[in-house]
Amino acid sequence: MAIFTLRIFTFGAVSLFVFGFLPHRVLTEWLKTKPNLTLIETEGHLYHTLLTNYNRHVRPSVNGPVLVNLQLSPHTVDLDEHSMTFKIHGYLTKTWDDARFHWKPSEYNNQENIRIPVQNIWYPDIVLYNFVEQAVPSTANDDVLVLNSGSVFYMHRLVETAVCVPDMSKFPFDTQTCNLIYGSMVYNGLEVNISSHFSSLVTSDYVPNNKWELVSAETEESPSCWRVCCKYI
Repeated sequence: MAIFTLRIFTFGAVSLFVFGFLPHRVLTEWLKTKPNLTLIETEGHLYHTLLTNYNRHVRPSVNGPVLVNLQLSPHTVDLDEHSMTFKIHGYLTKTWDDARFHWKPSEYNNQENIRIPVQNIWYPDIVLYNFVEQAVPSTANDDVLVLNSGSVFYMHRLVETAVCVPDMSKFPFDTQTCNLIYGSMVYNGLEVNISSHFSSLVTSDYVPNNKWELVSAETEESPSCWRVCCKYI
């Protein structure tokens, strides 16, 4: 069986209408006097509070880069030697902090998290640079998980095909290395910085095949520009 080594590069480059007319201070004081509020009422109030005056076009960090962590969970992988392409199906989880999403659970019936439609908040535009074919999933029905600490978790489906030129000199006992180069199309490394946990792939849902064995992964962060996608050198 040929051995396939995945080598991945990263590029540093969330209302309830009944509450709509009440000021936040009045809502908070009213909430404290209603210990038996339903979860729906509590979540509606929290949702309204978090998104009032929230601007999804503004980065959550203005004094430095937003640190985005990536976690890849492959389901299937395949290397096609003839077309020199590498295809991966799975999930990509992005995690970052947004200070605008801090709240005290004690003020919201001890609710420590909330799910918010991703289209209502700022989120990083992390894309695969060296793609041959890329299925861009719709985010219309996607939610993010937001913790009261401000941490945001966004997991979405991944279907991507990247360029991978194999070295067949040791066929059929060859080891192949493919690169997945991720980065932002809009922000540079001073605005959005990427780190990853790719060195420890989540393989609980991985389906092995009889052609390739996925044996390892490693990450390298590059401060340099990828074509025209970086605004600084």
